[in-house]
Amino acid sequence: MKIDFDHEKSRRNTQDRGLPFDQLVDFDWETAIYSEDLRQLYPERRFVAIGYLGERYMSFVLPL
Repeated sequence: MKIDFDHEKSRRNTQDRGLPFDQLVDFDWETAIYSEDLRQLYPERRFVAIGYLGERYMSFVLPL
C-alpha cells in the first residue's frame, strides 16, 4: 500500500511518539477495524483505524 504523508509531521511524530509515518506500511490492514470519524465536519472524509503494527496495538486517523 502506498501511503502519502507530510514529512514534517512524520518527523514531529517520530520525535514525540517514536513512530515515523512510513512504518504504517507494516500495519495489519486486513484485521484492522475501521470507523468513519464523524466527531466534527472535516474538509475531507476521515477514518479511524485500530489494529496491529507488529506487536503494538494502535489507532490512527486516515484522511481520504
